[in-house]
Amino acid sequence: MVKKVDLLLKHGLVVTMNTEREIIEDGAVAISGNQIVAVGATASVDPLVQADRTIDMMGKMLLPGFINIHSHAVLTVFRGIAEDGGDHSLYGIMMPIQDILSNHPEIIYPLSILGLSELVRFGSTTVVENFFGMDYLAPAAVDIGVRAVLSEFSHDVDLVDIFRKGYRYEQTLGEETLQRSVDLVEKWHNKAGGRITCQMSPHAPDTCSPELLRKIGEEARRMKVGLTAHVGQTPREIEQMKQMWGCNPVEALAEAGILGPTFIGAHCIFISPTEMQLMADSGATMAHNPAINAKRGRIAPAVEFRDMGGNVAIGTDNMHGNIIEAMKIGLHCARVRSQDSTKWQPMDMLEMMTISGAKALGMEDQLGTLEVGKLADIIAIDLQKPHLYPLTNPIGSFVHYGIGSDVAWVFIDGQIIVERGELKTVDQEYVLREAQVASDFALSALRDLPIHN
Repeated sequence: MVKKVDLLLKHGLVVTMNTEREIIEDGAVAISGNQIVAVGATASVDPLVQADRTIDMMGKMLLPGFINIHSHAVLTVFRGIAEDGGDHSLYGIMMPIQDILSNHPEIIYPLSILGLSELVRFGSTTVVENFFGMDYLAPAAVDIGVRAVLSEFSHDVDLVDIFRKGYRYEQTLGEETLQRSVDLVEKWHNKAGGRITCQMSPHAPDTCSPELLRKIGEEARRMKVGLTAHVGQTPREIEQMKQMWGCNPVEALAEAGILGPTFIGAHCIFISPTEMQLMADSGATMAHNPAINAKRGRIAPAVEFRDMGGNVAIGTDNMHGNIIEAMKIGLHCARVRSQDSTKWQPMDMLEMMTISGAKALGMEDQLGTLEVGKLADIIAIDLQKPHLYPLTNPIGSFVHYGIGSDVAWVFIDGQIIVERGELKTVDQEYVLREAQVASDFALSALRDLPIHN
């Protein structure tokens, strides 16, 4: 019996990422609504379906959409400015932007649209976003059509003053930021047909008092949502944790009831082997951000963590939405750190960007593979490019030599978001124009802050 479907993608190289890592050379994927309803050889699937639209994917490689496990889209505002300032950029430039965003939330949407459009254009179909003003980023995620996991930073240290005055914990600030986090979950969790979900996000262990960290964990359990935080990002954080807690960051997270299978720790550069094992044993995920870390001259111990059985997923962090480039840098960093030219293979990288990300979000039954019953989040890579030929090993060629613009099609929830390299959901000229205006305003206001005077 022929089954009616909305969309049929056929004659593509289908990389399923299923348990057997099955690859179908002349494969097809059928989509009905927001779900995959058939996967197999084109010769087998095509006669069984009647599609409203059929797209010939000859010369394309179909993959599950990439899950970008750590991103701050609004920080596109600092592109070309903050990459070369080391740790000073973190608290001297990036954190003070929160005051400007709080006083002028209207600039969050255009900056978010810019960042999210880049992420999606380069193959990220699910993005884990955490920063300030997420209530204003959420509409941008809805308009773009991306699957987004959002959280608002909670902290009780004044992040603007920390660079000049050090750590000063204020109970009222913690209460205010925690309430904003709770409000975001209550307003946006499971909205846009389930495409928008939420987490709780302590900014970092050192910028949250022990009391606030415990409250964040309690609220996450009450609302049944996951958690994410920056962990082991700077030496300053490690020093502060020893003074405040008398232990390291990961141990503090465990004591606060935050560490576990629903927790994603971003960066994890300065964590010890003991902390790595504690994280791995708890089922927590390391959000590995190799591109931004390498720019700062650092490589996270992602190789060691994964060897311990820990779950590693890939993020782009900030000023950079090209997860394909992050993937390549991650592979290079793994080999430099391990001094092993065979450490991590192309399939390892694809796993970290698909099934590992799905596991981190507790969405293994919905995302991460091209299988019947999964959500129809799919990307198509154009293999007919000089830098990818000859196609003796398409996966190897793509991981080692692919570039963001090789993403030709992006489907999210069964909807076409990128078609033949063009983002269909927003007007690019509008995005660039409005983002430039917002950026000019934000950077002008940033220069007027006391921290820079």
